[in-house]
Amino acid sequence: MFQARVLTVFLLLVFYSCASYQTVLRKDQAGSVVEYRICGNGNPTIIFENGMGANMDCWDQIYPAFTNSNTLFFHNRPGYARSSAPTTPRNGSIIVEELRILLRAASMKPPYVLVGHSAGGLYMQYFARRYPAEVCALVLVDATHPKTMQGPGAWSNWSGFEKWIFYSLTSKTIHEELNELNRTGDEVLALPTYTNGPVVIMNAAAYFTMHSERIDHDNENRKDTARMYPGSSTIWVDSAHDIPRIKPAAVIIGISNALRVLGNNR
Repeated sequence: MFQARVLTVFLLLVFYSCASYQTVLRKDQAGSVVEYRICGNGNPTIIFENGMGANMDCWDQIYPAFTNSNTLFFHNRPGYARSSAPTTPRNGSIIVEELRILLRAASMKPPYVLVGHSAGGLYMQYFARRYPAEVCALVLVDATHPKTMQGPGAWSNWSGFEKWIFYSLTSKTIHEELNELNRTGDEVLALPTYTNGPVVIMNAAAYFTMHSERIDHDNENRKDTARMYPGSSTIWVDSAHDIPRIKPAAVIIGISNALRVLGNNR
């Protein structure tokens, strides 16, 4: 079943274009705009959360596999693509609350399957732990660990060249999100772990960094993510960090596995 989805996803892409999305620019009372898209039909609804610096089109090679069975929701956080610049701090608590407000406005009913890549995976962990009754499954795609910015990964251990590259090539919004990662991670770990449904963890097996000690730090964090969610399943993907674009078929398998467990538990 899952192999069939993987084999057909690229054929499906031929028939599903961006026109199959319902794209919305929602304006609030203050005039701020948030861009989101809805497609597909069926339950449970799958919510996709992008990584830091990524837009919702990073899921374009994945969503067609689920349009016939599930409602799919994507959005661009404030400061990305056509969404307005943020007017609130960029920590996980606020980002999750803004997403919940957006989901209610779009008439998306829980419980949700939450799918998050990179920093988006950290935000989805926050969502699932804080509001477990609203979540039926959690899929983490090389998710940022709550302690990523500690130890060898701390900002103080970044080289001057790395800091220069980061600030030169990324936006103010990304800077703000990075600055809040430690706070977000601490708040995630302070909440009870998510146990309401299946957890699928996908790790990049070909992750690259310039520092060997950071490779060890990141890989130990990847292993620890599984320990944080007893009973979770782990998939190691022969890919660099950007799994949704490099190995979209692997993400399809991960989501399919979570849906299969949900179906068997009903």
